[in-house]
Parts: sequence; C-alpha cells; structure tokens
Amino acid sequence: MKKVTKADILNIKPGEFEVFVLDTPKAVVSAKSYALQIGHIEPPAGVERYRTKCNYKDRTIVIEAVPSE
Repeated sequence: MKKVTKADILNIKPGEFEVFVLDTPKAVVSAKSYALQIGHIEPPAGVERYRTKCNYKDRTIVIEAVPSE
C-alpha cells in the first residue's frame, strides 16, 4: 500500500483498529501525522482521537479510534 487515505482512517469504528502495511518508513511517518491531524481537526462522531503504533522496520502502522466518553 502506498499511503493511508482520509477515508481509510475515518472508516475505523470507535474502539477498533486497523493495521496498514506501507511501502516505506516515510509513508508510515506521513500516515501517523495524518491520523493525528484528523483526530484533532475533524474527528467523526464517537471518536475522541486516533492512537497510533508504528514499526518502521516492518513498515506497519496500527491506527486505533479511541472512543469518546
């Protein structure tokens, strides 16, 4: 996968997560930044923010939608 899109992030339901395997470590950094920006600027209903876990060696990122309380 080349990049994570806004639709990919917004499709993650509150309390769930998605694992993405990207082409480069730079794409992982970009996806992390994008997920955090969307969480602050326009989080969907029921989502407080997005939490990420990155593995640059394996080029993977886990994006979790943290439910709002």
